[in-house]
Amino acid sequence: MNEVEWRPHYEIGLEEVDKQHKHIVETLNEIIREKNENCVNELLGKILKELVYYTHYHFNSEEKYMMKYNYPGKNEHKAQHKMLIKQLVKILEELKSGQKQVGDKHFGILRHWLIKHELDNNKKLGYCFEEM
Repeated sequence: MNEVEWRPHYEIGLEEVDKQHKHIVETLNEIIREKNENCVNELLGKILKELVYYTHYHFNSEEKYMMKYNYPGKNEHKAQHKMLIKQLVKILEELKSGQKQVGDKHFGILRHWLIKHELDNNKKLGYCFEEM
């Protein structure tokens, strides 16, 4: 599985949020590197656990901006956040239980979500903030 390459067009214009997105990309890339090197589930679980905690922190931060600026798509955006957290926790639980099926498919879902939601869909959020 290929790592996610950070591109300037992913930035939404809020320095705090952009830094958080970069950190999420770095953490996901760490997971991808470890997975590609066939590391043990215990190490993947540790990195994924850090991603779960950081993603919670990031979503709370992002949702505060949505409330502050009365972002019109906040309910749908928050629902997407909940869905990802649920997926992250499910993968983490599968890793902890020792299931061998946790593989490229699961991490591909995370990679896809990161690119589609965090980096592409969040542009709408950035445009909203620019207008205010």
